[in-house]
This record gives sequence, structure tokens and C-alpha cells, in this order.
Amino acid sequence: MAKARLTFPIGLLMSVAFLNTACGDKNAAQQGAGPKAIPVELKTLETTTVIDSNEFVGNLVATKFVQLAPKIDGRILKIYASWGQRVNAGDPVLLLEPTQQQENVNAAVGNLNIQRANFQASESNLRTAEAERDAARSFVASQQANVATAIANLANSQEVLKTREADLKKAQANLNLTEVNFKRSNFLVETGVQPQQDLDNRTTELKDAQASTEAALKTVQAAKATVAANQGSVQASKASLQQAKENLQAAEQRVNSAKASISSQQGAIEQARGQLGATSQELIYNRVVAPVSGVVGDIPLQIGDFVRTGESFTTITNNTEFELDINVPVERYQDLRIGLPVEIIRSDGREGEVGRISFISPTTNSNAQSVLAKVIFKNDGTLRNNQYVRARIIWDQQPGFLIPTTAVTSIGAQRFVFVARPKTADAEPKGNQSPSPEQSPGSANNLVARQIPVVLGGIQGQSYQVVSGVTAGERIAVSRILELRDGVAIEPASLTQSKPPDAKLKSSL
Repeated sequence: MAKARLTFPIGLLMSVAFLNTACGDKNAAQQGAGPKAIPVELKTLETTTVIDSNEFVGNLVATKFVQLAPKIDGRILKIYASWGQRVNAGDPVLLLEPTQQQENVNAAVGNLNIQRANFQASESNLRTAEAERDAARSFVASQQANVATAIANLANSQEVLKTREADLKKAQANLNLTEVNFKRSNFLVETGVQPQQDLDNRTTELKDAQASTEAALKTVQAAKATVAANQGSVQASKASLQQAKENLQAAEQRVNSAKASISSQQGAIEQARGQLGATSQELIYNRVVAPVSGVVGDIPLQIGDFVRTGESFTTITNNTEFELDINVPVERYQDLRIGLPVEIIRSDGREGEVGRISFISPTTNSNAQSVLAKVIFKNDGTLRNNQYVRARIIWDQQPGFLIPTTAVTSIGAQRFVFVARPKTADAEPKGNQSPSPEQSPGSANNLVARQIPVVLGGIQGQSYQVVSGVTAGERIAVSRILELRDGVAIEPASLTQSKPPDAKLKSSL
């Protein structure tokens, strides 16, 4: 109905507005007061969550859906379940006539005594291998002790070497000092400053320092030889330890081999029972059971019908979880990511179950130029297998504003809303004329409707997303939109509702 009014020619609308304004001014002049304010409902814009999303259509497929088929051929003896029945995993569905004979058990009995004798021989071999393994473990322990001793000796010799090297450095420093003193004394004696006795003393000191340095050097070399010998001892001990470990590993392998042989003989002993178990297993296959919990589909069979291996005869569907395939245009491929929320849209437009993207195809569909994404949904009780649904991928959520769709008008391609603004100074009474109670600056209905152009985004629920035009805190009209025009006086609808009945009647007249 609003669209029908907006299709009137703009010139005609302006003419009607001019006439209404003229008539209103005339009546106001006669009555000594301005036109009555139009009561409208006002909505204060508040920051909310604006959603960037795209809508898709897809087919829900239960993640737990199986087609039942027997593992053997057989004739049906009994049908346990019926169409639409809920079953648990392991519950029987069909019973088939046995097709295996039990004579295989007799073949196992003849071999039983032979396999027992082989088993006893394997046990004897195991005891021998375990004794060898224990001896190898003891030898490994002794070699580990030898390695530890060799490492300790090496550490001690290295400490001694450090001490000897420190002594050598001191001796060399002392030698350097005595050489300097000798040269100085030699110069002073030659120049006659000091007597020959001082030079003789310096010579003796120099020889002593040289001897001490040579002795320290020899002790360092001896310490290095000891370190090298200890290093060789460590290497030899480690080599012996490694050989002992290898011998232990070989012994353990022989033990494991003996144990494996025992296990093999135990399996051979159980062969006869296993052949009997083969018939029992066939009997188990005669019972077709539900592999998952769910609802049984149609069973188009009767008792006495013959079924073959691998021939599907019904389905079991579990609707607790669904998978939805969505083909996303390649333009938005970069926005796809695992865990992105996807929301089902119900038939009435309300928000439904929220799932998450669990898979993104690494390849692009060359024909559709789209990328396959899979979404997992939990069933809220309203979803069914193979159901077509509308779903939207929520790319991003940011703070923004929402305006009810009922508050928006259009002129051509431009959208508008009416915002409640205080009356401007030029709209107030002039001269000595006193303002009426409705025009008092402090009154709640001292408001006019301003037609503001807005830029809108997509529809979210029953509201438009606002791109620009209005800001938080502004109040917009959400009722009687078709009666408003730019500059018309308005008042909150709640004020009108609070007036006495006679005042309401008077204002309506």
C-alpha cells in the first residue's frame, strides 16, 4: 500500500502538501495555535550486531546413514524389525538359515595333540632364551659400570691437566718477567749504572725460570697423555658396552621369537576350536544386526525370501547429525575457513540451527566456478535426512545499526527515514506571542519529523542494515509513516496514550 502512494507524481504530491500546509496555517491562524502534532512510535537507534552473510540452498544428509546387506547368502527365518522402528546399534534385524556345516570342528581335533607337543618344545626354547637374556643384562650392567669409571677417570685427568696448564702459564709469565729483568740489568751493567753482581743474579733467575717452564711443560704433556689414555679407555668401555647392548638385544629378540613361537603354537592348539568358531561365526553372520542406532527404513521382504551377499534390503537413518554441501562462489573462496558459522533459515524466516564448516575442498568446480564446503549440523528436532534447506554463511559480525523495514520509505531509488528532531528557532513563536504548551522548548512533544536520506545494506530479519545517514542515539519514526512529511510536528505515541479520554477525542476532532 505504501508503494502505491509513492508512485504518485512528485508534482502532485508537492501540490497536495502545499494545499495542506496552507489550510493548516489558515486554521492555525483562526485558532491561534499551530497544527496538532502527529503521535508516532519512536525507536532509538542503538548499536547492535550487523551480519555479513550469503544465503545458499542445499540438501541435508545424515552422517549416520547405512544400507543394510547380509554377509552371506541365506533364506530368511525371522524378521525382527519393521519399517519406522527405532533400533540401537547391535540390535538384530534379520535371521538367515545357516549355510555352513559344523564338520570343520572334527578336523581341528586330530591336530590338537601334535600342536600341544610343539607348544611344549617352544616353552623349553623360551626358558633357554630368557636365561641368555638375563646373562646379557648382567654383562651390560657391568660394562655400564666400567664406562662410568672410565668417564670419572677422564674427568679427574682433565682437571689435573687444567691445573698443570695453569702452572705452565704461571711459569711462562714468570719467564717473561725474568727475561725483561735480565735485559734491563744487562743494559744497566753495560752502561755502568749497576754492578756485574746484579746481572749475575738476573742470569740465575732467568735460568731458574726457564727450568721451571720446561718442567711445567713436561707435566702438561704428561697430563695430556693421561687424558688421551683415559679418553681411549672411555671409548673402549663404550664400545664394550655397545657390544653388550647388541648382545642383549639379540638375546631379547630370541626371547621374543620364542614367545612368538609359543603364541603360534597356542594358535595352532586353538585351530580346532577356531574351525568350530568358523561355523559359529557363520551363525553370527546369519544374524544381520544394526551397525548404528537409528530408524529402520522399508523392508520389502518376507519370511522365506532368499537374499544374497551384499544385496541391500533396508536402511537405518540416524538424524542426530547432518552434513550440508554448499557450493561457494570462487569470489568468496578467500573468506572461507574451517569453523565458520552457518545458520539454517526456517521456512518462516526465523533463525534455525547453527553449524560449522568442517571441510573446504582444495579444488574448484570448473563448470560452476565454485568451491565445495561441508557443514555439520546438530538436529534440533525439526530436521530430516535429504531435506532441502536454506542456509546462510555468516562471514563477519560487526557493530552497526538496524532499522525496521516498516520505517523506510522510498522515492525512486533513494531510501528515507523520518528522524525526530527538536524544532528550530525559526519555527518558534515570534514577537510578544507566548508559546503554546505544545511549543514550549522543554515539552516532550516539541519535535518535528525530518526526512533523512539513508544508505541501506542487506535485510537482517525484519530490519535493514544501515550503511550511512543516521547515527546512534537518534530516534526514528516506526509508525504512521505515510502520514508524515518533512517538518511536520510529531510527538511520541506514549504521550497521546497518557492523555485523558476527552483530550484524545478533542484532538481527533
